[in-house]
Amino acid sequence: MAKQALLIFTLIACLLMLVHGNRTVFNGDEGILLEPAQRISQGARPFLDFYCHMGPGSYWWQAIVFSTLGVSMLSARLLTILDFSALSALLFWLVAKYGSRRAAWITLALFIVLQTADVTVLNAQHRWDSGALTFGALVAVIVAESKPRLGALAGVLTAMAVISTPSIALFAVVTVAWLFLERRTAVLGWFLGGAAATAAAVTGFMAFTQTLMPFIRQMFWLRSNYSEVNIVGYGAVIGGYNNLFKDVSGVALVMQCGIVFCLILPATLPIAAALGWGVQLLRNQVEKSERGTFLYLLACMGALLISALPRPDVMHLTFVAALAYALVAIWIARWLSVGQSALLIGAVSVFSSFFLLHTILDWRATSTIQSPVGALRVPSQSEQQITQLLTMVQPNQSLYVHPYMPVFYFLTQARNPTQFSFLAPGMMTAIEERSALGDLSARPPEWILFLPLSREEYLRVFPHATKLNERFEGIESWMNQNYKPAQPAVTIAGYSLLRRAR
Repeated sequence: MAKQALLIFTLIACLLMLVHGNRTVFNGDEGILLEPAQRISQGARPFLDFYCHMGPGSYWWQAIVFSTLGVSMLSARLLTILDFSALSALLFWLVAKYGSRRAAWITLALFIVLQTADVTVLNAQHRWDSGALTFGALVAVIVAESKPRLGALAGVLTAMAVISTPSIALFAVVTVAWLFLERRTAVLGWFLGGAAATAAAVTGFMAFTQTLMPFIRQMFWLRSNYSEVNIVGYGAVIGGYNNLFKDVSGVALVMQCGIVFCLILPATLPIAAALGWGVQLLRNQVEKSERGTFLYLLACMGALLISALPRPDVMHLTFVAALAYALVAIWIARWLSVGQSALLIGAVSVFSSFFLLHTILDWRATSTIQSPVGALRVPSQSEQQITQLLTMVQPNQSLYVHPYMPVFYFLTQARNPTQFSFLAPGMMTAIEERSALGDLSARPPEWILFLPLSREEYLRVFPHATKLNERFEGIESWMNQNYKPAQPAVTIAGYSLLRRAR
C-alpha cells in the first residue's frame, strides 16, 4: 500500500502542476499568504515589520520556496499541490488499510473530483498546510504501534501544523490523551519529544529574530477581533442555501439537489461518520483490537472540525474533509452490502460527474498570458483586463489594494506601501486604519485597486457582522481626494484601478 500511496502522490502532484500550477484565481485568501511570504524571503520579519494574519509556519514554508525556486505562480502553488497530493495519498492508505483497496480507489477518485472542482479553494492557504501535516501525523501515530519511533515524526508534524494553524493544537491534545489512555507510553514519549523539540526550535528562532512577543500579541489581537466578524453556522455556504435553489424547479431541482449534496459533503460526511461509527461502536460490532483506533480517528475528526471555528462553513471544512471521507468510506466497505454500496456510489458518481465536467470546461475557458510571475492561465473573459493591468502597473511601482485581494500585489510584483497585506472591514479597527492611512500618506502609491464594497455584499460573506462597519471612511476619503480612475479603465473582480492625481 505504501508504494501505491507514493505513486498516487507523485501522479496527482504532476497532474496538478500541469493544470493548476499557474492557474490564476482572484481569491482573497491566497494573497494573504503570498504577499507576506515574499516579504519574508526578502528579509522582513513577520509580526514585527508587517502584519501577519495567523501563525508563522505557512509564511515560513512559502518564503523558503520563494528563496529556493524563485518567485513565480508555479512556486506559489507548489506547497498547496504537495499538500493536496499528500492528503490524497494518505486517504488512500487509510481506506485501503481498514476498508478495502477497491473502496480506497473509489474514494480517492471522488475526493479528487469533488475537492478540486472549485478552483478558488485549491490555492495557497495555511489550512492546506496544517491539514496535510495533521493527516500525516495521524497516520504516523497509527503506524507507530509497531514502530514507536515514528511517534517522533508525528510530534514534529503536529507541531509544524500548529505553527501554521494554531487551532490545530486540539489535535495534539486528543493524540496525547489517546496515547496515554491506550498506554502506548513509548509512542507517547517519542511524540512529546518530537513536538517539544520542534516547539523549542521555533520558539528559540522567534526569540532570536525578536518576533516571539509580536506573535503572541497578534494571537491575542485575533482572539479579540477575528471571531465576531467571521462567525457562521456549521456547513454554511456564502450567500445561503436559498440562493442555490433560487428559480429552480422540476427536473432541474432534482439535479440541483444532487449537486448541492455533493457540494456540501465536507459538512455532511463528518455527521455521517459520527453516526455510523457511533452505532457500530455502541453495538460492539467493531473488533476489540480496533475500537481504540476508530475512537481516536473520530476524536481527531472532531478536533479538526472544531479547529475551523468560528467559520465552519463548507469552504473551511473542505480543508479538513479527508478524514471524514476516509471514515465514511471504511464504514461503507465494512457494513453495506455490495448492492447497497453500488447504489450509493453510483448516485454520488453521477452527480460528481457534473463537477468533473465543470472543471474541464472551466479550464478550457482560460488563456495563457505572460506576467512578472511567469506564464499565467487566466479566465479568457478577463484576459484583456488582466493584460491591461499588468501593462500599466509595472513591477516595483507602488500599489495599494483596498480592502482585500492582496494577490494583486503578487501578480503585479508592485510594492505595497503599508504594513498590511489586506484591511478587513469589521476585523481591523480604527487603530489599524490609522496605521495604514499613515503609511499611505507618508508614501502615496502610484496606483490603487479599490473595491467599493456594498453593505449587501459584505453581509453576504459575513452574515454575523450586522453591527460592524464595512467601510474605512478615512482611507476612502483620502483616496477620493488624491486619486482618479485610470485611463484606460481597468476593472478586475470588482476592483477598479485608480491613479494618483498630479
